[in-house]
Amino acid sequence: MDSDVPEHGEPQPARHDPDPRTRTIWILGTAVVVLAGVLIVVLSLFLLRSRDADSEATSTPPAGGEATSAPTLPSTTDSAGEATRQSAPPPPTTSVPAEEDAPPERNRPEWPGPNFVGLTPSPEFPTSLPQWTMTRSWTVLPRYFDDSPWTEAPGPDYGAFPATMNGCDSSRFLVRWRAVNDTSRLVATYVDAVGTPGMQVTGNAGWMDLDQCHTPAFRLLGATDGSTLTDVTIAVQHYMPAP
Repeated sequence: MDSDVPEHGEPQPARHDPDPRTRTIWILGTAVVVLAGVLIVVLSLFLLRSRDADSEATSTPPAGGEATSAPTLPSTTDSAGEATRQSAPPPPTTSVPAEEDAPPERNRPEWPGPNFVGLTPSPEFPTSLPQWTMTRSWTVLPRYFDDSPWTEAPGPDYGAFPATMNGCDSSRFLVRWRAVNDTSRLVATYVDAVGTPGMQVTGNAGWMDLDQCHTPAFRLLGATDGSTLTDVTIAVQHYMPAP
């Protein structure tokens, strides 16, 4: 028998090992394909995460709570039948009502000069008054009744108030007064030599700046506690022109 034919079966083709260069190219190609696939997956994940982050940024309200808009009132219908929306009205403002009959000078921080009257807050007596010299001061506590006409304030030692009919610029009186009964209401004014009243205010306490021709006068209107009288403490500073 021929020695080239195997003992069993058909003749087998001769085996050849692949070329080393071909194997290297095949390995490199496979690696490139795998790397490209990994890169595509990584880029896809990055784009998805970036899109999700942008969506959260646009939908999430700013820190500090949800954004709110100005409140509006329910819709109403105007005369033409069209629905309109009203904005919420601004918050109400508060104001302190002025004292009854109080003149604009009532809150002056300084004594304005003759002849003015006002209500509290009364200016403090000055330690000095330009162009004037204080000659004396006194405090009295007269009583006023609700059925009495204008009643003049007393002078020193409850004598006559030192007002005159002429020489009005020769003296100046600074007056502070207050009703002892806090519930009483008095009308305060000044009167001239014939009893004619001047500026008037109504309240429980106040002040006056008078010249020499006028005298403080009061009239009790009544009291919320039912009292028909009240004592009034009156303090006066008497000034003459400075030399």
